[in-house]
Amino acid sequence: MAIVLDSTIWIAYVTDEASASACARRVESAEPETYFTPSIVAYEVYRKMLKERGVKAAREVVGHIKARTTMIALTSDGALNAAETSVKEGLSMADAIIYSAARSLNATLVTGDGHFKGKKGVEYL
Repeated sequence: MAIVLDSTIWIAYVTDEASASACARRVESAEPETYFTPSIVAYEVYRKMLKERGVKAAREVVGHIKARTTMIALTSDGALNAAETSVKEGLSMADAIIYSAARSLNATLVTGDGHFKGKKGVEYL
């Protein structure tokens, strides 16, 4: 079964938020063959970590993401699918890219983002 991890999972894991233990189970069992991360997630995580902890910590986290999951680049077809998803599902650009990527892989999206609560194919932590 394919799994897509979104930004909230990685951020909770590295910042030891309240949901960190549930996120840790997902992150620590991740393998690149079955776990995927859309490139926009790398952007979101890197940006947050860069602002809060500096470049070294930000690079370490993204390195961990790249080692544990397969990165998914946004293609032109992916962008069009995400735009359609945004309109249909009422999601922001980043959320639509993430959700659309998960749907294209028939993957479960694991997230702590309330915008995804109740959506098909989502595991909310």
